[in-house]
Amino acid sequence: MKNLNLLVIFAFTFLMAEPIVNDETGWSYEQSTALGYYIFEEIQIDGLSADTSDVIGAFYNDVCVGWARVESDFTTLPTLGDDGSFPDYLSDGETPTLKIYDATYGTILDLEISNITVDTNDPPDGTPDLFGELPGWQINFTFYIGGATFTNNPIINTQTGWYYEQVTTQAFYIFENILAFGQPLVEGQVIGAFRGDVCVGWVDVNVEGFTTVPVMGSESGIDSYMYTGEIPDFKFYDANHELVYIQTVNTIPEYGSGGVFLIDGTSIADDIYGCTDDTACNYNYMANIDDESCLYVTDDFGGCCDELFMYYEDIDGDGQGDLNSFIEACEIQDGFVENSDDLLPDCTSNIVDCAGVCDGSALIDTYWFDGDGDGLGAGESSDFCDALVEDGWVTNNDDDDDDCYSNIHDCAGVCDGSALIDTYWFDGDGDGLGAGESSD
Repeated sequence: MKNLNLLVIFAFTFLMAEPIVNDETGWSYEQSTALGYYIFEEIQIDGLSADTSDVIGAFYNDVCVGWARVESDFTTLPTLGDDGSFPDYLSDGETPTLKIYDATYGTILDLEISNITVDTNDPPDGTPDLFGELPGWQINFTFYIGGATFTNNPIINTQTGWYYEQVTTQAFYIFENILAFGQPLVEGQVIGAFRGDVCVGWVDVNVEGFTTVPVMGSESGIDSYMYTGEIPDFKFYDANHELVYIQTVNTIPEYGSGGVFLIDGTSIADDIYGCTDDTACNYNYMANIDDESCLYVTDDFGGCCDELFMYYEDIDGDGQGDLNSFIEACEIQDGFVENSDDLLPDCTSNIVDCAGVCDGSALIDTYWFDGDGDGLGAGESSDFCDALVEDGWVTNNDDDDDDCYSNIHDCAGVCDGSALIDTYWFDGDGDGLGAGESSD
């Protein structure tokens, strides 16, 4: 069977610079020049044919050495060996482990070796000659495998279609009492535990009370079940009503493996009104009846509404907003107000003095010009802000002579002059000698 000319092989004969990754499983391998193939006539999961959403993979010591999507007829699984560059890959005679990713359940399953048949003939003649054993890998060799089966063994509820796989990591949630659509519990009703859309446990109700729901946790091979700290949702099935979520009186405890949690009080299983449009920003995934409350407008603050409003920043905390600093939001945010009335955004009192200082003490006063610099003013008065008054102005008009700094005049009226008052007699004959009455 060497040098088998298969159409599917050419895709694997080129060296790839990047790992070949499967997004669903995270399985990846790097291309090696040492290739072998396992071709499956049919692959079954739980007795049904696997579909093209499932992925089969080959592993050696937990290292992925190849994967392929299941095909509708023959599925070719390339398996990589060590070509000198990949010491963790297969060598001749070494046997890989085969696993399959079941997209229906989100589980990874091991091949049930006991059921397989293998045609190891070269060339193949359609007659199996190896049973219940996977042949060791060989470079450039192809094995045809029949009877490839994988099993989930899920626990399925036929009424709802809910199913889950039993795992070792699990917890239990005990409902003390449930009122279903206004009535006590009856036989045939079912409670399911969910992580998103994935069923992680279900149980028939206990009409006597204290219904215990098993809740599965994620572990190796199943990563879609609960993780520590997450909170499961619980759905309620009744054949006569629409599927609804259970509403509890108290907060549902966070999941933890090994936990046993009592949900006390009376929980309610009934219609839930809310927005059922998953494109709305207030979509309520638990609601089963739309109440026309859907909203579609969001803001930058996590708000959801039907209309944005303008809010203005209140920088100084005076209850008035700054026209030039605003946001659009569904509702008012801290530090913002509805008005834009603040003419002085940096002044809490909104009171400034004549110098423009917030809460300042400057006042308007009347001034006179002091022309001679003696501290005394004269002439026409003018009003000035006392913090901004110009040089040469004083607050009095007491200067009799604004051109005389000393304000001292001699008897002749000359500023700072030397003339004095003295006693004189009239000199009638001009001889320099006076006579008669004296005068000052």
